[in-house]
Amino acid sequence: MTNIKIILICGIISISENLCLGQVLITIDYHVHIFSDDLLYNLANRGFIFQGETFEVNCVEESCSKVDKIKANNSDKLVLISAPYAIQIDSENDDSLKLYDFVKRENNFLNKIVNSDRNSFYGFCGINPSWEFALDETVRCINDLNLDGIKFHFQSNQIDLNDAKTQESISEILLFLSEKNIPVLIHLNITDLTNGSGMAKQFIKNFLCNHNKQTIIFAHCSGAGGLYKATLDVLEEFDIFFKTSEFSVNKDIYFELSGTILDQKYPGKISSSELKKIISKMGHKHFLFGSDFPLRTGKKYIELLKEELDLDAEMLETIKTRNIFEKN
Repeated sequence: MTNIKIILICGIISISENLCLGQVLITIDYHVHIFSDDLLYNLANRGFIFQGETFEVNCVEESCSKVDKIKANNSDKLVLISAPYAIQIDSENDDSLKLYDFVKRENNFLNKIVNSDRNSFYGFCGINPSWEFALDETVRCINDLNLDGIKFHFQSNQIDLNDAKTQESISEILLFLSEKNIPVLIHLNITDLTNGSGMAKQFIKNFLCNHNKQTIIFAHCSGAGGLYKATLDVLEEFDIFFKTSEFSVNKDIYFELSGTILDQKYPGKISSSELKKIISKMGHKHFLFGSDFPLRTGKKYIELLKEELDLDAEMLETIKTRNIFEKN
């Protein structure tokens, strides 16, 4: 995500022509979480208590009557993400089969909501690559449920990219997705905020040095939320990959902006102007919009991006309306 000059120009022409023709531009949010009641209960039992209306938007399993709340104050099209990777089950009382049942219910829950309004929703099932059944569930979600993609949350699942078994599982899943031309959203596990470059190099070496066609979206601009030097270091390594590697030709790689720009102070925070510089350097064709709902709504985060990131209005409009599914 590779001919930067051509795509950049075409993107601007397309936006301008649409505006001149009076066509409505469709905003797409690539990071919208949903939680079933069962998962919320599981999280609450472990001390994660979600309060406020934004966590009451998910319809119960018997009804999708609250789907309109998911849409309220959000974008025109939403990538809904299930989060069974967040489930923890007491291993003394529950075996792998019961875990798989839980995972399947959560992804079925996603499927039900997505199919309630296919014009508005895309669905990405949550997958933990360390599950014994990770590939089987990926295949089921894509082939049987006809979902649109999957999500890995390496940080939540403490994925170690040095582990050979984990590498094998991820590679098998990526190969299946490549053959189906299905995208994967990945939240990287940046635990060392001083070594974003090293982690990016490792990911590229392990999973991208091949000629497979692959579509990857990195959550939070490849970071873990917030904007740190490590985030920019990852982006710099991918910029080198795009410009120097023969393997980048078949790779459509994107970075969605959710959770990156925060209107608050925190240790290690760097100026949003640094992110603006690297977006310009890499080319905005590599970037997508995401809100990380329900932590914030799409409309609220767009306003924050306008204020804090200060991108050219036309560039931000292009990022907001980029639809990778039209390519697939």
